[in-house]
Amino acid sequence: SLIISVIAAALVYATVQWLAVRPLQRLTASMTAFQQDPEDPRRVISPETRSDEVGTAEQALADMQKQLRASLLEKERLAGLG
Repeated sequence: SLIISVIAAALVYATVQWLAVRPLQRLTASMTAFQQDPEDPRRVISPETRSDEVGTAEQALADMQKQLRASLLEKERLAGLG
């Protein structure tokens, strides 16, 4: 029964890593990279096609990053006009 418990625990651990931890690490990495250079279009996250909370958060982050980039570009354009 100890072996079955260890195998079950390993499967639960791997599932949690794959479904929750890795996507949240991806979100965090995207936010940090975008913070360092918000004008770089490569730093905007490409949301996955998930329909859960993580997918919703990725989509919201991508939208926010695009809007912020557009605002920064507009600010630069207006500053260039004088």
